Amino acid sequence: MTYSYEIDYNLDPVMKSKLLDQAYNTKFKNMFEVDPNNSKAQGEYNDIEIASCGSFTSREITITPLIEQMMNLINPNLVVEGCMYLHLRPNQWFPPHVDESLIRESIIAWTLSPDIENFAPAMFHDENDKIEKVFYYSDKPSILNTRYRHSVKNNSYDRYSFQLLFRYPIEELIEFDQKYGIIKESFDV
Repeated sequence: MTYSYEIDYNLDPVMKSKLLDQAYNTKFKNMFEVDPNNSKAQGEYNDIEIASCGSFTSREITITPLIEQMMNLINPNLVVEGCMYLHLRPNQWFPPHVDESLIRESIIAWTLSPDIENFAPAMFHDENDKIEKVFYYSDKPSILNTRYRHSVKNNSYDRYSFQLLFRYPIEELIEFDQKYGIIKESFDV
């Protein structure tokens, strides 16, 4: 089972700072507001905050030139289904779950805040919620398998990430990256 994969790419620090500024100025919704008919969202996910663009369930973000630049980093032979900012407040628990949306089969995630040493890891679980793998992020973007049970137990920092959403299984994205490269080598800031 492939849980995660790191892409060999360094996001310009100015770009990362701009993404974080945009996240700070974004109006987030909790999971309950996104899908009020989801009984799980009414309970466990009630405090998880998201904001998204594109064809995802919730559309709070206008595709700004900054987001467009992020989407344009991706090889044009791949379809980016949308984007999302995810915010976890300090000590918040995002319980084990599998993303059910067809356009979130895999994601590419960039850590925005806190610094990488304090960015809470993703955990992957078996069907009994036993942790199988703890994934510690680096400053490089990571592909995550959202079709496998995963969770985050946040620490004492506000945790912000930026994600691009894909319909492709993680194995396809990894193979594509190894053959052609997922992210363009450079772009204008």
